[in-house]
Amino acid sequence: MKKFFNYLFTRSSNFLFLSAILSSTFLILSFFYLGFNYPEFLFNETNIIKDEAHSPRFQDFTLLGKFYLFSGIIPNSLFLILIYRMIKFLLVTFLIKFILVTFLQSLGIVLGFIFSDKNLYRFKEITDKLEKSLIKNKPKVYKALKKKIKKDYLMPISIIIAATILALAILFQ
Repeated sequence: MKKFFNYLFTRSSNFLFLSAILSSTFLILSFFYLGFNYPEFLFNETNIIKDEAHSPRFQDFTLLGKFYLFSGIIPNSLFLILIYRMIKFLLVTFLIKFILVTFLQSLGIVLGFIFSDKNLYRFKEITDKLEKSLIKNKPKVYKALKKKIKKDYLMPISIIIAATILALAILFQ
């Protein structure tokens, strides 16, 4: 059974759709053909009461008739696989991309607030004050701290830019 279901799930959607349509059409046409031309293949006539109000019971069907009763499961299972694939495609396509776009928009809002002109001006003032105090107090430490400040400032920006590029690459695959 596992191999059979693996085979079904590896088939293309077009193949599944065509096989479901063809099998359901074949089963319906053959059932009506047998029902009109050879009803003895489908019903045990000895068990059927010749009353118009009486509908056939399960015991009144032959083995072939019982097969036709349950044969709708075959094409319907193929249609269920197709419906599952369609729902999965819609979820992946729209929901995931919607979540990604919403995340990128919120990230843009946060980054816009962090790197606004007002905040960058404050950061420049702080670094200028720090530079002046370092020049006055300890000139030997000045170069090392200046490199560290630039490194600490540029590192988050480079990480954010790399993450944005990666997110856009995933979005547009």
